[in-house]
Amino acid sequence: AANKVTKYCPSEAKAYWGEDVYLIYSEYTPYGDQYLNKYVEEQQLINEYNTATMKEYSTTFKGNKITFENVYQYELTDEEYETVMTDLYRQFNEEVTPIYLKLITVRRELSKLLGTESVAENYYLNYFYREYSIENVEKTYSDVKKYLVPLYNKLLKNSETQDLDGFYYDSLNCATGTLLQKVGDKLIKKFPEMKYAFNHMTKFGYYDVEYSSTKMNVSFTTLIPSVNTPFLFINPTNTAEDMSTIVHEFGHYYAMYTNPYYAYDMDVSEIHSQALELLAMDIYNEITNGKYEDVIINEKMLLFLNSIIIGCLYNEFEAYVYNNNVQDTETLNKKMMSLMREYGLIDDSDTRDELYSWVETVHLFMYPFYYISYSVSAVSALDIYFTYLEDEKAGKELYLEIVNSPDTYITACQNTGVKSFFDDGVIKSLAEKIENITLK
Repeated sequence: AANKVTKYCPSEAKAYWGEDVYLIYSEYTPYGDQYLNKYVEEQQLINEYNTATMKEYSTTFKGNKITFENVYQYELTDEEYETVMTDLYRQFNEEVTPIYLKLITVRRELSKLLGTESVAENYYLNYFYREYSIENVEKTYSDVKKYLVPLYNKLLKNSETQDLDGFYYDSLNCATGTLLQKVGDKLIKKFPEMKYAFNHMTKFGYYDVEYSSTKMNVSFTTLIPSVNTPFLFINPTNTAEDMSTIVHEFGHYYAMYTNPYYAYDMDVSEIHSQALELLAMDIYNEITNGKYEDVIINEKMLLFLNSIIIGCLYNEFEAYVYNNNVQDTETLNKKMMSLMREYGLIDDSDTRDELYSWVETVHLFMYPFYYISYSVSAVSALDIYFTYLEDEKAGKELYLEIVNSPDTYITACQNTGVKSFFDDGVIKSLAEKIENITLK
C-alpha cells in the first residue's frame, strides 16, 4: 500500500514521511523486481497452457474427424481407440511440453530468488506450508510400491468380474437434487451433528448440483466471505459417482460451516471430505438397494489406492525434472512412462517407451508438488474408516475430532490419534486391512 502511495501521490508522501522514508517505500517490492518479473513470466506460461487445453486436437480415422470431445460417438475396438487416443495425446503433448520446459526453468530461478535449495522445498514451505519435507515423502515410496501397487492390480482384476455398468449407469433413477436430499437425510441419521449445516444449505440455497452444459466440469466447495457461509457446487455425471461427489463436497461444506474462521491445512481439509466418503459407503449401498455392496467397496478402495499411488508417482516425477533441469520433451515422456511402470499403472506388456497423456494433469503445470496431498490425506482418511469398522462410535468421534481440529496435518494427527502418512508401518497395515475387506 505504501508503495502505491509513493507512486500515485509522491508530493504528499514526501511531505508526510520525509525524503528518506519516501525513498524506502518507493523502491520497495515484497520480493524485489527480479522476482516479480519472473513471477509474471510464470503466470503467462500458465495462461499459455490453459489456452492450449482449449484448442481442438483432431485425427482422421476411417474418414472421420475424431477429437477428444467426440471420440465416444464412434464404435471403436480397444485397439482402434488406443490408436486414436495416442495420436490425439501426442498432438496435445507436442503443443504443451515446450511450455512445461520453460516452467521448469522459471520455477528453478524463482526458488533460488527465495533462498530455497530446490523447487520442491520452495513449494512445500512457501506455498503449502507443510510440516513435512519432500525427503519425508520419499521414504514412503518403497512401501507404496511394495504393498499398495500389487494390491491395486489385484483389485483391478477383481473389478473385471463385477457389474460396473449396472452400478454406475443403472443403479440410480433420480435427479441430482433428489439424490442430494436422499444422501443428506441418511448422513444426518448417521451424524446428527450435520443436521443444521445440511438444512441451512438446502433452505437458503447455498448449493448448485443440477447438470448444465454451461457449467464447468468441476465440483468444489468454497466460503462466501460476505455471508461467512460455504457454497457447494457440483456438475453431476448422472451416474452413481454423484453419490460420492455429494458426500465429498458436503464433507468440506460441513467443516467450513462448523468452523468458518479456521484456515484449514490443505491436507487436513481433504481428510474431511475423503473420510466422509468412506464412512458413507453403507449409505451408497442403501440407496442402491443393497445390490452392489461388493462393487462399492472394491471401487472405493481402488480410488483411494490410486490417489496414494499417483500422488507419489507425480511427486517423484516432479522432483526428477526440477532437480535435473530437464530440457527436452523426450526425457519428460520417457520418465513418466518409466514411473508408470514402476508404480504398476501401465502393464509390462505395453511396448511404448514414451507416455503422452500426462500433460492433461493440470496440477503439474499450475500447482507443482500439490498432488502428494491426495496421498497424505487418503492414508489418514482410511485410518479413520478402519477405526469405524472396528468401533462405529469411536470412528465417528475420530472424524468429528479431526473436523474440529485447527491444527496442521502432522500436529492434527498427533493430537487426535489419527494415523499419518509417515507413521512406521502404516502403508503395510492399510494394505492388509484393505485386502481383508475386498478379496474375501
